[in-house]
Amino acid sequence: MAPIFDSNALDDDLPYWSQTPKGSMLILPYGFDTNDMKFFHPNGFVQPEDFSGYVSAALATLVEEAERGRSSMLSIGFHLRICGRPARFRAVKAILAELKRLDRRVWVATRADIAARFREAVDDGLR
Repeated sequence: MAPIFDSNALDDDLPYWSQTPKGSMLILPYGFDTNDMKFFHPNGFVQPEDFSGYVSAALATLVEEAERGRSSMLSIGFHLRICGRPARFRAVKAILAELKRLDRRVWVATRADIAARFREAVDDGLR
């Protein structure tokens, strides 16, 4: 069975349990600031380097925080209709290169991977 979780919250950098009328729900918050949808926002990204530079800065900050003992998540949103376009695809390539450069300092995972690991590590308190 696939891990059940919700990713509609924009309120945190770490997964957490939320109580619902049907029991606990795992919340995997989503950081909308590192999403290519910002190419369509009036105050958003214009050039591919705007997006890749922003993601690289976020990664650098989170790696520094992790080295001090506070790990957190970073969601990076790519859409075929946005970053799949020729000029914007340069941002995808730059972000993937940065992740490769960081190698074992970051864990690149799907939401399902994160949910499964969080469920293993953090009890929801209801069991």
